[in-house]
Amino acid sequence: MKKLASILALLGLALPAYANEVIPLTASCKTLGANKEFLTEQYNEHPFAGGPSVIRLIDGKLVEGMGKIYVDPTGKGFTVLIEFSKVNKSCVLLMGDDFQPIDVGNRT
Repeated sequence: MKKLASILALLGLALPAYANEVIPLTASCKTLGANKEFLTEQYNEHPFAGGPSVIRLIDGKLVEGMGKIYVDPTGKGFTVLIEFSKVNKSCVLLMGDDFQPIDVGNRT
């Protein structure tokens, strides 16, 4: 959870224009099976990494789930989602291209 908190803090640094206000975001939430099928069939993305995660709702409440990163091993597309197994739902938080390691010596 400490690493996640660090990442969230870095997001605040990466988006300085929005650091003091709420960024209205929406997530595409479907059943666990529907999102897995969608990512596999439409984007050739497969589970790569994950762990216990938390997201902060617009009202400030924290919601815990299982965060997962799906990656296309050939096209480098990726998706980050959070799963809520108790209610059989998962929500896509972001999608991107060109998934790759970050050069620790040359962070930007």
